[in-house]
Amino acid sequence: MKNLRNQSGALSLDFLFALMLVMGTTVVFGMFCFTLSLIEIIQYTAYSSSRAYFAGNIDRAAQIRLAENVFDKLVNGKFAYFLSPKKDWFIITPNFGDFSNLYGGADGRDVFIGARFNVQAKLLGMTIPFVGSTERENGYKTTVTSFLGREVTSKECMEMIEQRYTRIKALDESYGLATTTSGTGYVAFDDNGC
Repeated sequence: MKNLRNQSGALSLDFLFALMLVMGTTVVFGMFCFTLSLIEIIQYTAYSSSRAYFAGNIDRAAQIRLAENVFDKLVNGKFAYFLSPKKDWFIITPNFGDFSNLYGGADGRDVFIGARFNVQAKLLGMTIPFVGSTERENGYKTTVTSFLGREVTSKECMEMIEQRYTRIKALDESYGLATTTSGTGYVAFDDNGC
């Protein structure tokens, strides 16, 4: 009878339950904070890739290749420990181009040209003992963007320069250009006017 009234160790079960609950919550919040920190690294990668895409080059394909090279260099180089596909923490799908149709860029001042990364944070999908699973049906997805614009390529510049004379000739006769120029001495060359 004396052993039934002994209360020593009665709080052990409550302590273990509370400890598991606190540890599970700490792990979830810790992984959430870690994921947000890595999203900032992905944002920097998007900015660097968009900056590489912005610079003029021979043609658009060369601009995209340069942006993809910067993306690969950062993801597989400096930040490889966190963002490498081998880690399987994040799945990053980079896209480069004009995204005005996605964001409704009706105004000419709206610039939606640059990098758009589709990111899936597989790091957040985990199962914690005694707490449960944090996994979702479609996973945790977001879009990271960096829109800086795009400079004219050399090819686009030369196409515009080659069309310059025909457009000048198409102007109204009140400008006096159509009748005073013969067009025999016109040569299109890159004058760095782009």
